[in-house]
Amino acid sequence: MTPRTVRSSNSTAAIWIGALLLLMGGFTGLYGLVPLLQGSALAGIAWLLIGALIGALGLLAALFGWRTHARVDAQGISWSHGFSRRTAVPWQQIAYVQVPSAHEPGGSVILHLHDGRQVPVTPLRKTQGPDDSTALSPWYLRAGAAVQKAHQEWLTRGGR
Repeated sequence: MTPRTVRSSNSTAAIWIGALLLLMGGFTGLYGLVPLLQGSALAGIAWLLIGALIGALGLLAALFGWRTHARVDAQGISWSHGFSRRTAVPWQQIAYVQVPSAHEPGGSVILHLHDGRQVPVTPLRKTQGPDDSTALSPWYLRAGAAVQKAHQEWLTRGGR
């Protein structure tokens, strides 16, 4: 099985927003060079600091988005949400994978373990609430199907 990384649309948006903020911070910092070259040190330093702050916020947003994902491979599924530590569940512990529909309880893809516990895969969260009249997001359905397919492949191989 080839490893696959599944990323939510919110995570992808955070990466793009972070990249744009990083770019804006860079240009703001460059703009701060003009007052410095013209002899106004205070204004130049202020613009450089504002640019650095915007760039740092962009970097944090991009890193947050980059780390929020689920990874499916031959050993199982692992995920991290933002700056939290990585969580992993091997296929041996998973009885089945549930992808809740719009009106079912559960806010994300749920792993039902053999010992009866239910583990939500937090990066693969539904974007709609139970009262929303919209259909489920296509990325959520694809992500849930990818996890279900990987678990089925593992079962087909005889659990090895």
